[in-house]
Amino acid sequence: MPKKSYGETVEKRVKRLFEVLLDHVAHCQCEDNDWGVKLALGEEEKLLQVKTNVAALVRLAEQKGEKLTKDQVRDAISHYLADYLGILRDERHENEKQGCEEWRFSLTLWAKCGDKTTNLTKFSEEWHKRRSEPSKKAVTKPEANAFIPHNLKNSGIAKFVGRETVLNQLHEKLQKAERIAISTLSGMGGIGKTELALQYAWQEYRKTTYQGGVCWVDVKGNDPSFDIISFFEYKLKLDKPQGRTSIEQVQDCWQNWIDGDVLIIFDDVRNADRIFEYLPPYEFKKFKVIITTRCEYLSDKIENIHLEELSENDSLDLLRSYIGDDRIDTEIEESKLLCQDLGYLPLALELIARLLKRRSWTIQDTINRLRDKGLKDNGLLGERHTEMTAKGGVKAAFDLSWYELKDEPKTQKLALYLSLFAIAPIKQTWINELFPNEDEYDIEKWLIDNLVGLNLVKSRGSNEYELHRLIHLYLGEKLDQCEFLTTAKQQYCKLFCLKSKKFTQQILSLQKIEELKPLIPHIKQVTQHHYNYIADNYNDNIPHDWNLPIKAVNAFYVSQGFSSQAIQNFEEYIKITENKFGNSDIHLMVLYNDLALILKENGQYDRAMEFLKKALLVAKKYLGENNDQTLTITNAIGDTYREMKDYDKAEETLTYVYYNILGDVINDVIKRKSNNTLPNEEVVKKFFVFILVNNNLALVYQGQKRYNEAENCYKLALQSLEKYRETIYFAQVSNNLGGLYLEMGKQEEAENYFKQARQINKETFDPKYTTNRLNLGHFALLYINQNRLDEAEELLLELLEIQFNLLDDLEPDSLKYLHEIASEYFNKGFYDQAEELSLKINQLYKKFQLTNSIEYCESLNFLAASYTRVNKLEDSIKLSIEAIAIGEKLFYESKIDRNSYTSSSLTIIESYTNLGIALWNVAQKFNQPPQLNQRINFLLEAEIYTRQSLELCQLIFERTNDKTVQYRESHIHNNFGLILEDLEKYSEAEKSYKIALSLRRKELGNEHYLVGQSLLNLAACYDWQKKNDEQTEQMLLECERIWEKLLEPSHPEIVHCYACLAKFYDRKRQFKKAIGYFHKTIENCRIRQDGSIDFYQRKLEECIKRSQNLKPKKSSQSSNKPKGFG
Repeated sequence: MPKKSYGETVEKRVKRLFEVLLDHVAHCQCEDNDWGVKLALGEEEKLLQVKTNVAALVRLAEQKGEKLTKDQVRDAISHYLADYLGILRDERHENEKQGCEEWRFSLTLWAKCGDKTTNLTKFSEEWHKRRSEPSKKAVTKPEANAFIPHNLKNSGIAKFVGRETVLNQLHEKLQKAERIAISTLSGMGGIGKTELALQYAWQEYRKTTYQGGVCWVDVKGNDPSFDIISFFEYKLKLDKPQGRTSIEQVQDCWQNWIDGDVLIIFDDVRNADRIFEYLPPYEFKKFKVIITTRCEYLSDKIENIHLEELSENDSLDLLRSYIGDDRIDTEIEESKLLCQDLGYLPLALELIARLLKRRSWTIQDTINRLRDKGLKDNGLLGERHTEMTAKGGVKAAFDLSWYELKDEPKTQKLALYLSLFAIAPIKQTWINELFPNEDEYDIEKWLIDNLVGLNLVKSRGSNEYELHRLIHLYLGEKLDQCEFLTTAKQQYCKLFCLKSKKFTQQILSLQKIEELKPLIPHIKQVTQHHYNYIADNYNDNIPHDWNLPIKAVNAFYVSQGFSSQAIQNFEEYIKITENKFGNSDIHLMVLYNDLALILKENGQYDRAMEFLKKALLVAKKYLGENNDQTLTITNAIGDTYREMKDYDKAEETLTYVYYNILGDVINDVIKRKSNNTLPNEEVVKKFFVFILVNNNLALVYQGQKRYNEAENCYKLALQSLEKYRETIYFAQVSNNLGGLYLEMGKQEEAENYFKQARQINKETFDPKYTTNRLNLGHFALLYINQNRLDEAEELLLELLEIQFNLLDDLEPDSLKYLHEIASEYFNKGFYDQAEELSLKINQLYKKFQLTNSIEYCESLNFLAASYTRVNKLEDSIKLSIEAIAIGEKLFYESKIDRNSYTSSSLTIIESYTNLGIALWNVAQKFNQPPQLNQRINFLLEAEIYTRQSLELCQLIFERTNDKTVQYRESHIHNNFGLILEDLEKYSEAEKSYKIALSLRRKELGNEHYLVGQSLLNLAACYDWQKKNDEQTEQMLLECERIWEKLLEPSHPEIVHCYACLAKFYDRKRQFKKAIGYFHKTIENCRIRQDGSIDFYQRKLEECIKRSQNLKPKKSSQSSNKPKGFG
């Protein structure tokens, strides 16, 4: 062989060819072209991959003005760039090299490909450097690792993400072993085993960790000895190994390998027997071996690292690294959904990312196309790109594992059946039940040894398994082509219909919720995908199996307080049922009824009534008038009338049910006593209808304040339920009876029943369920009434935590009780607590997007009133104006509905009233002579809003004759009197106070706290005018008597009453009484830590001096009259 020249002429020729390739990249953007030279960039544009032939390079050089022969080109590539400079790596297999003019090689550059100047400068530097160091020959890269031999292929990925921990784990395992270190990388097809091994190899190659070389052995379809022996001969430049067989030759390679640690990678091993005889000897510590395999149990002697899917964030980063634009971040939620649909599988993510790089599709478009195409060969996940590490698409990767089961038809059938389940943990007992004729040991063997072993199924431990999302899709597409598809789906539906039967009660205990939880995703497969394969009767004991799955699913959601999800499920299933059976089929009766009950719980009474009436028509058609299910639906209709405040219709309907069912229940009791037998199922159902109708009748009576009748019905229901104390019925009736006693003022009895209900709720049912929330609300109200504020707050915090943790539901009753608690705080004079709770109620409305509702307006109004009490008048005015805007919008939208019309009208009335009283309170701040004009302006504005409120109230009452509206009128008159009195319109003020007093006595009786308020305000008005003294004294004393009976001594309003009496008696020169009331006022101000204590102390001193006939000094502070209360 002639000696090679490294002179200036040769350098110039080789450098020119190098420059031609750099120029070609810039002009052709790495695409195919007419010159026959295909280029690609990798590794931060410092790696140039070339596919061409010698003749093409000659033509390309000539076109650039450089005439080269084929031999010169061949020499430049094979020797000068490869061996001498060490920047070219031949990518061809050994069998392609002999006499072949086709070339595949990669050039490792010093700088990015576009930085031509730096690369050419470095070329010259390295050329001359090697001429001065002739002993340093072939190196692989122009870096410190120049002498390390390797046969690694280049990675085709844009960015390697999400595997840093595994890379470190792998390196640690390989380095710590005392003998040969062997680690397997296992996982499903497409998980990135080969890519991880390649990335690790390149990483450690750059770090010069393996001085003895990095050898890649492609095992799939090849004899492992071929790559090992080729590496030994051509990369290590050693003599051909000795031995008659390939195994002996490989062992000779290990014995004579060069010094330094060595990394050997056996890629895509299907069977341990294929490589074990080719492994380096165990005593050779310098060898570190990585095996990539989709077999989970390759060998007990080898440490295994199982690769999982990427995290969501890493998946998004992978997509970003390819796509290049901002689609991922501008459609971030859709991108997350796309990653989920792809199962966070690296291969699938890479294929989609490469596709999106070439297409302008939105992420949502991509999701839609992916779901439409699936894994079919021509689908989005089927096309492989030449620069990718993977050798095929996703389906091809799964096909390789499926092919391994070609001799296991029963395992394949089992795998296909698994695609019927949801993508959720699957218990082995359920799988066994799908194959009743197979031995359980065989099923377990097929699962673990074959399916888990090939990573087609994941083992979750505790005899639970799960499918990856894309494997689930892959197996499902295969099942669709099978002749046993119908049988498989029928068996699956039968299995989960039978399991659902146990969970069809409306409310489930905590124990049953936990039992049902793992079943839910698999039952939903029936209701959403396999419903056409439900056989309506599997045996005589299970009628109407069609409804069993949806009833179980919705019992699960309703029992935990997630009503919205249940409503949506029912609505979708009703459409399916109507399409399958028609609009009046018996199946629909149960669906209509159950949906209506949830709607009623959610406060959607009109819709609830609509579905209940549909259910009743179907029930009467198929079951008759007096069937227990017909009566159950009629009972629900009666209770919905009650919720709508139509007590007459409610009582009529419920009484009809009561008397129709009472006879059956009594006759059954008599019959069982004489025969000593247990009741049958139908009688038990009627018994519970009897309980429900008693409870609902009691609620009707309670709403009409017919307390004795309500109490009797509740007690009858509880006595009948004595043997069923752990049921939801017993808890509900106990809670309702406690609420009745609370309303009647029987606090001790109320507490006993609340405790009884709470104990059952805590032990048996989910805390988020409605009954528990209402029980907490009732309990808190009771404790506030008893001034047990710490205990009330504890319950209130628990209730608020439950409300804020609800995912999608906010039931009106729960908020109603929160409002009642806030009102109770307010009425008790605990204004700070009322304000704090009102703010949290408003947050709940905003969280659940209910701000365009009458209830939200009411909440704003209450918060505005609370702000007025704590002197946050600007906030109060702002909230009142917001409430008016929302209320007026709702008012004009709701005129067709009488109930909504009245509710929205009351909201506007309340808003105007709040605004008026807030402005009145602002006016009180301007009480000095220079501020008189400002005071009058605020009072006039307050008068305008309050008069508007009063006129609207009277108009609505004329149209609706609604007593609630008239009750509201009494409050407005009370406030109007305060404003008119300050404007010195005394006769009008007196008239308003008298109307308020008359309306309140009529509606509330003579002993109500608000009656005391009207008495006080009218008396204060008389006192200010110094008239009707006898009547004034009588009204003040009556107010004192009522409030001392109802309120705590330190309540701010009763303190105000004492102050008014003190002032009155002081004016009347009845000093002994005046001094006594001043002392009472000061003492209670001290208890409340009230800031007005100094004012009253001065008034007391002045009164005492007057009583001693001493002329008092003129007070330096304005002696304003005590004001009435709004």
